[in-house]
Amino acid sequence: MNVENAAEPTSDPESKSAEELAKETQNPVANLISVPFQNNFNFGIGPNDATQWICNVQPVIPITLNKDWNLITRTIMPIINQPISRLRYLERVWPWRHQSQSVPLSG
Repeated sequence: MNVENAAEPTSDPESKSAEELAKETQNPVANLISVPFQNNFNFGIGPNDATQWICNVQPVIPITLNKDWNLITRTIMPIINQPISRLRYLERVWPWRHQSQSVPLSG
């Protein structure tokens, strides 16, 4: 029976030191998946001086094609929150106000 001491570090080839991970996070072509977020606020949008919020989710996913080639995908997925104008709000609340009223004429 083999009992390891819990105080001793394991020699697992998959475990990496903090320094190695720090170096890999700075390397744009490292074999790491990262998902950074970028938040942007735009002020003074439209006639109501509204605030627009955009959150860009930018996952970086490396895919190993073979021993010599990696494919690195860098997708940008924006999530946008923008208030609607008063006119569009009124169109949603009272959609019938834009309908023309016609009265049939009978003779």
